[in-house]
Amino acid sequence: AIHCFQRLSSSVSFALRDPDSTERFIKTTSRKATHAADLAFLYSTAVAAHSTSPECSTSPKLPRSHTYVGIAPNAFLYRYLPEWTFEKYIHALFSAFHMLLERDPCIHLILLAHDARTYDAEIDDNDLNLVNRLEDLLRNPFPGRIRNIGLPASADEVATTCQHLDFSVSGRMHFSIACLREGIPTACLEYQ
Repeated sequence: AIHCFQRLSSSVSFALRDPDSTERFIKTTSRKATHAADLAFLYSTAVAAHSTSPECSTSPKLPRSHTYVGIAPNAFLYRYLPEWTFEKYIHALFSAFHMLLERDPCIHLILLAHDARTYDAEIDDNDLNLVNRLEDLLRNPFPGRIRNIGLPASADEVATTCQHLDFSVSGRMHFSIACLREGIPTACLEYQ
């Protein structure tokens, strides 16, 4: 396989997803490669290690007597479920999280949005709207147990958040990868 890469025309370019793979590819094949910048791979561990909370420097330290579950839902998942609407999807997630929080008073949810891309502008079905709606629904029955980070400002903020989680549930690959890089168990919801 290495010889196949080496024999390809020099006009063929390679872009790999993370710095380690990029470096390994270059050393192994002696071919040029660029790092395709996925958010989950761009953070600096040194920067992330100095943070004190899932909301970076904007919030106080979180007590370790709680269990922090990161939630990074994919707003588009409902489109793969026949007969589902965005509203039905929001309420299904609300019901599941409500049951989880009701069963264990030590659990706190940290909500993150992957992006604000909308599939259907009329209903504003994007991750940011989804986490905001979940926060609105869960805040009153569970005061102080829901934190909404919204759209993280940087890959470092995502990594910093992951460092303080005990578990994560994600419909987004990049958040799952960031959690796994920090050694955080992750349940992934797939749609393909």
